[in-house]
Amino acid sequence: MKGATTRYWWALFYYPNPVLIDYVYYWGGFLAWGLRAAAWWKKRQQRAEKSDPKSSVQPAFKLMAIVIMGIGLSAVTFGSPWQKAAEEFMSEYAFSEWLELYLPYWPFEPYIPLFVILLGIFLATRIPGERPMR
Repeated sequence: MKGATTRYWWALFYYPNPVLIDYVYYWGGFLAWGLRAAAWWKKRQQRAEKSDPKSSVQPAFKLMAIVIMGIGLSAVTFGSPWQKAAEEFMSEYAFSEWLELYLPYWPFEPYIPLFVILLGIFLATRIPGERPMR
């Protein structure tokens, strides 16, 4: 989800009275991002199978990953309940004043659910003994 799509997130969950086109562009952008995340998942699974065909992700990791991805998907769908708390948390500290000057998309509320979903994908495709990529 790039800047244009996140603008529609703000239109849906921050400003009152969103219009139909806001929903269309937001969900279209999220769908495009979701397809890219699914491709990343598939690539990581293939790499895991190549490194050791017998190793698989432990069921506990898979269950935890599914729960985390579910939380991320619900946060993508229902941004209004958590948006205000996230904004207050991210704007409360002194470091955020500095970040607001230099980061064009601060605060990062629209991106929080995406990071949560990516964390779930990472856990679901975890390769035992894998070293971080350099």
